[in-house]
Amino acid sequence: MDAETTYKILAGVCTFGSGMLAGSAFYINTIEHPSRMTIEDTKSCHRQWKETFDLAKKQQMKIHLALCVAGAGAYYLKPSTGSPWLVNAGILTINLPYTLLVLKPNSIDPIYEDAVVSEKSDAYVRDHINLWNRYHGFRTVVNCVAFGYCLYSLLK
Repeated sequence: MDAETTYKILAGVCTFGSGMLAGSAFYINTIEHPSRMTIEDTKSCHRQWKETFDLAKKQQMKIHLALCVAGAGAYYLKPSTGSPWLVNAGILTINLPYTLLVLKPNSIDPIYEDAVVSEKSDAYVRDHINLWNRYHGFRTVVNCVAFGYCLYSLLK
C-alpha cells in the first residue's frame, strides 16, 4: 500500500472515529442519562450508571488511542497536509486531563464504589450522577468539535 492510500485511510479513520466518539457522547447526554434517571430505585440507577460507565471507558480509551495514532500517522506521512489529523488528536486529548482533574474527583470518585449507595442518601447519589452528566457534557462538546473539524478538513 502506498503512502497516499495509507494517508487517506488514516484520515478516514480519524473522521469516522471522531464521529463515533461524538455520537456516543451525545447519545449518553441526551438519551441514556435521562432514561437512567427514570429508574426509581437509586441502587438500580447507580448500578446502571456504573456498568455503562465501566463499559464505555474501556471502549472510549481504545478509540481515543487509535485516533491519536492515526492522526500522528497521517501527519507523519504527509506533514504538508496532515496537520488537521494531528490537531484532531490534540483536540480529543483535551478529554484526558479534563477527566482526570475535573470529572473523576468531583463526580466519579464520590459515587463509584457500590458501598456509597448504602452509605449516602439517595439524593446525594442521584445528584452526583446528574453532576457526572453535566461534566460529561464538556467531553461531548470536545468530541463534537473534533468531529466537525475532521469534516471541515475533509471538505476543504
